[in-house]
Amino acid sequence: MSLDDLLPSDLMRFLTLIISGDADLEKSEKTRCLVPSISQDICRAVTKGEWKLPKHTLLCTTIRHLYRSKQLTTILSRLGHCETYDFGLELETALTKALDEVSIFLGPQIILPFTEYSVIRELLKQSEEATMEVGQEYILNTFDLGGCMKALPLIWKFPEEYEKHVVTPGPSQ
Repeated sequence: MSLDDLLPSDLMRFLTLIISGDADLEKSEKTRCLVPSISQDICRAVTKGEWKLPKHTLLCTTIRHLYRSKQLTTILSRLGHCETYDFGLELETALTKALDEVSIFLGPQIILPFTEYSVIRELLKQSEEATMEVGQEYILNTFDLGGCMKALPLIWKFPEEYEKHVVTPGPSQ
């Protein structure tokens, strides 16, 4: 859904006329940025914050992630530029819970010695199945150095079987 579908078209035309001087002119880059921004501010003010619009939600989460400042987010929220800090936390928590519910990231736990080639082979197989399920082309695996030392010889020995596998070293858990 685009902003044109979210925001009242008469408001958009009115603001375009005010900012550019002519509603029929090809919009400049400045007008294309200002009109939706001001429209979202007006809609938020008129609905007393009932409408949760992209500008306010994204600015809230961006400020929270970049600066981790409740005070800055609160100031911007009081000025009408973004949602509240608490709303940002609620949104992030809801997104995290939703992702946890549908995530296939963690496969079944394998309780075998990590030093066995059969365990590495099983991990590579499960990664491939999970990757295929989400439609990715390449299978990415991160192992500690010991895991890489077992996985890479398998991949080199069976290049056709593991042609789409990418193994990278990473921190041990």
